[in-house]
Amino acid sequence: ALDVDATVAKGTVIEAVVISNSALGNLTSKKGMYVQDETGALQLRFNEDHTFAFGDKVKIDLSGAKFGKYNEAVQVSNLANDKVVVLSSGNTVEPKTVSVADFLANKYEGQYIALKGVQVVEEDLTKTFVMPNADGADAHTSISIETVGGENFVVFSSKYASFGKTAVPQGSGTIKGISSRNNDAIQ
Repeated sequence: ALDVDATVAKGTVIEAVVISNSALGNLTSKKGMYVQDETGALQLRFNEDHTFAFGDKVKIDLSGAKFGKYNEAVQVSNLANDKVVVLSSGNTVEPKTVSVADFLANKYEGQYIALKGVQVVEEDLTKTFVMPNADGADAHTSISIETVGGENFVVFSSKYASFGKTAVPQGSGTIKGISSRNNDAIQ
């Protein structure tokens, strides 16, 4: 549940780049979006579904929105879709390469990051990003990831993800994605 702490002050406007991709369907709601600028990132929840695209530079009037937490993740909610203006589209967005230790310490919440030297754990190598539940329907899925140093975390994929039936990658390499928090889990 959303733990509302404050109403955002009137006149609070930000400019940022969209780092989530509504076309991939990897958030659990079409009302969710992540934006980032050079200072950090925010998770947003709109009142209605949106179609803002990865790489859109946007200007957002946050006046009257609610600043709080959802499952311990920082979130701005109660945001009207018409409070966002797309300034440009197709902007290049590069992930910030960070250490797994800093990622797990939640130093990059909501940001588009890259983690090097990671791999899917052996018991998950036969899976796809989205797996069926006991009834055979697609279910939100967490794939376990490990580093050579023994650090572990999960990659979460929404049951709505367009890439859900894609097999998880074999071998080690770099993973890119949005760092998020779900209660005590950094994913």
